[in-house]
Amino acid sequence: MNGPNGHTRCSHRTARSILPVLLAAALLLPACIPTMPAPTQEDGLFMQRARRGGNKRIAADVFARGSTYQMRGLYADAIQEFEKALKYDESAAIHLALAECYMELDDLFNAGQHIRSGLELNPDFLPLYEAQGRLHLYNSRIDLAIKSFRLLDERQPHSLTPKVTLARLYEMRDLDTAIMLYEEVLDRRESEYQDENFPILAKLADLYEATGDSTRYIEVLEKMNASTTALDYLPFQLMQAYTARDDLAKAHALMHSAAYTVPVNDVDYYLASYAGLLLNRVDTIDTHTEEIDEYTAFIEEVNAPGWLAPYYAALLLYDSGRRDQAERYFDKVLERADSLEEVPIRVALHYLRSEQYMRAIDLLSRHEEKFPENPEYPFYQGMAWQQFGDNQRAVEELTRAAQIAPDFVDAWVQLGNLYSILLNHAESDAAYERALELAPENALINNNYAYALSERGVQLEHAQRMAESALAGDPDNASYLDTMGWIYFQLGQYERALTYIRRSVDIDPTSATVYEHLGDCYAKLGETDKARDSWLRALELEPDRDSTMERLGRGGG
Repeated sequence: MNGPNGHTRCSHRTARSILPVLLAAALLLPACIPTMPAPTQEDGLFMQRARRGGNKRIAADVFARGSTYQMRGLYADAIQEFEKALKYDESAAIHLALAECYMELDDLFNAGQHIRSGLELNPDFLPLYEAQGRLHLYNSRIDLAIKSFRLLDERQPHSLTPKVTLARLYEMRDLDTAIMLYEEVLDRRESEYQDENFPILAKLADLYEATGDSTRYIEVLEKMNASTTALDYLPFQLMQAYTARDDLAKAHALMHSAAYTVPVNDVDYYLASYAGLLLNRVDTIDTHTEEIDEYTAFIEEVNAPGWLAPYYAALLLYDSGRRDQAERYFDKVLERADSLEEVPIRVALHYLRSEQYMRAIDLLSRHEEKFPENPEYPFYQGMAWQQFGDNQRAVEELTRAAQIAPDFVDAWVQLGNLYSILLNHAESDAAYERALELAPENALINNNYAYALSERGVQLEHAQRMAESALAGDPDNASYLDTMGWIYFQLGQYERALTYIRRSVDIDPTSATVYEHLGDCYAKLGETDKARDSWLRALELEPDRDSTMERLGRGGG
């Protein structure tokens, strides 16, 4: 029969008749059926506390134990305790603790669930908004994170932490807003917390530089440099800013003061840093004679140990046309530091750049016996011989460099190039293959080897793959584009070749070779006027180019 709620109801007689059956069935149940665990001593204590002080006291005890686990980094154990605490007292604080633990375990779904539950219980519990903001950051939802921290900032007007976090977030969205927020932080605590301002000032300096506000950039750097927590790099950074603003007087004054305030071992570096900034103004270096004279006089006055300051003095004097004075400083550099293997190489590189090839060779050959294990000595001698026009001597020196250091990639690349010029294709291919073994993703090696093969019209599919690899690493490199175009030319795909070679010319219109290739493409496509114009442009760039004159001599295509 049915009871009042629609459920079947048993009579007393029926109940008595099925009781023995139930008991018998219970005796026959397998032992694996789970049963409720017996109460533990700990559970008994909770029961006693519940009778004495209620569920909140139990929740507080369990929460404290969970917090201990959390502080020890045992987040799974902490979660168990916090979940247990929720059974006695569901509060926003417990949901926050659970969310924190789940975030530590990268379980962002459950973290989000507990943040939402906590906010439903107490929408005014502000730590949950901070946790919510961090959760959005973990999920790369920058705009939602900004919304959470913006709300937190509005509700905590006396705390600067949300505002600083907001500023960092806006660095990824709006630099002007980030600047405004950092400036608000400084305005609030500038007079009271000077040391804490340094990281904010550093942020502002980066942002002012990024937005091109050089005036405020310099103002912030000056403030940082005057701080008691100033870092060693600041004088150089400030000198750089002054030089960029063409305020060489301030840059020189800062160099002068830094030379007497930085540690002795750093003086040489700061003096050289200032000279390097002057040297970067190569277009106007001859107008800075006064600054160069002041610099050389000052390094003599300070007489700091080291070779960098006189080395840069030599470069400045050379570039400003005073070659004899430059040589005296180069001699001083070698006297001070000829036991350092880097120094003769640096001076030799200057001779290479200034096309004094035999001086470079002489300097390197005189010093290399001190450093027989350094492959750069024969390597740069090889480069000098190549520029001097003696490719066979260059091969000998580069081979020596590769023997000293079999993994010296640059030596193998230059050998591949030289053997190609000497038409020793087997050795050229072997050198390039060795270079690719050492650096298979190197764009320059892939391009040079591909071009060497394309010039011979062999292994063009292999050359195409290497050219594609080079362009993948540097898609706007004019030389790499020309290589790809020339491969297509050799494959007979003249339209595609023209596309690449025209793009190469657009990027860098200074190569006679590329203009010659452009003319060849036009000639194959029947555009003889354009072909002739391209070859004439190649001759303008390189008047003695025989291959171009031959093309024009054939009637311009």
